[in-house]
Amino acid sequence: MGVKKEKGRKRFRKRKTYGNQILPLELLIEKNKREIINSAELMEEIYMKIDEKHTQCVTKYKKTR
Repeated sequence: MGVKKEKGRKRFRKRKTYGNQILPLELLIEKNKREIINSAELMEEIYMKIDEKHTQCVTKYKKTR
């Protein structure tokens, strides 16, 4: 009978990464509605981001005119 060969550490397969996919703000809000509603800080952050987006859109619109 032969001697059993000791197996090395089993390596897991890496998951495929599709770059740094960032979910759109609206989707994130939909997914985490309960948490957001319960947390005033998160609500403030979201309103700030929406305001920033709005000001960016307005400035882009003015530049194209």
